[in-house]
Amino acid sequence: MPKRIRQARLEKLLRERKQKLLKGLHDELFEKLGSEYGKEFERGMDSGDISFVDLMQSVGIKLVDIRQEELIKMDEAERKLRQGTYGICEECGREISEERLAALPYAVRCVEDEERYEQTKIRGRGPTM
Repeated sequence: MPKRIRQARLEKLLRERKQKLLKGLHDELFEKLGSEYGKEFERGMDSGDISFVDLMQSVGIKLVDIRQEELIKMDEAERKLRQGTYGICEECGREISEERLAALPYAVRCVEDEERYEQTKIRGRGPTM
């Protein structure tokens, strides 16, 4: 029974985070950025203003890319939830803490294994100049 209770809590957590992410994306893009772009185009613009609007559009596009990656990861987490493997570390097979999943709902590794993974990535890069 405790496993089913954990799964129900994790399902609720994942659903709420995904809804929050989607709402945030909608608010950021369609309400805030949309109204800002509209204000910029309503007044006369010089080349500096046009450059600023171009920069804002680039930031908006990058934001969409980041959110899209998060949504893809959330969809994968939902698939794992349906399969009964959500919240299980892909490295060691132990349960990922609910605190970690609350902070990062699409985490695939426990904290310890994630730290080892990150250290391996850092060492693999070598010095940067």
